[in-house]
Formats: sequence, structure tokens, C-alpha cells
Amino acid sequence: MEKNTAEENKFLTDFMLGRIKLEKGSKVTILGLAPYAPLLIDALTQVQIEFPDELTSEELIKYRAYMEEFRKNINV
Repeated sequence: MEKNTAEENKFLTDFMLGRIKLEKGSKVTILGLAPYAPLLIDALTQVQIEFPDELTSEELIKYRAYMEEFRKNINV
């Protein structure tokens, strides 16, 4: 049996105390996936995330053009 890391325990503690809200899905499933939470968080935080409302007007124009082309390419 694997030992729980501090990160896993923090996720479980925060989830059980309601600091992390579940919008959809099963709590049982989430608890089963809890040991993988640190890996997911590490993967997601390796890339700097930029939201459209944080972009300059020039960056927003480029972003919209990119998304339009992307959607066209995948037929959405």
C-alpha cells in the first residue's frame, strides 16, 4: 500500500471540508482519484495560463483569429 503524501492529504482535507467544490460527478469517484491530484496539479501548472480578459486588445485579436481558424480546422 502506498503512503499518502502531504499533497494528497491536503487535497482530501480540503475536499472533505468543502474548500474544493464538486460541480459534477461522484464524490466516491473523486476520492478514488485523489492520489493522482498532485500529478494533475503539477501538469496543469507547468504552463502559464492566460485568460482572454487578461489580454491586451492586440493579443485578443490574435487569440480570436487563432480560435476561429482552430474551430474551422476541427469542424466545430
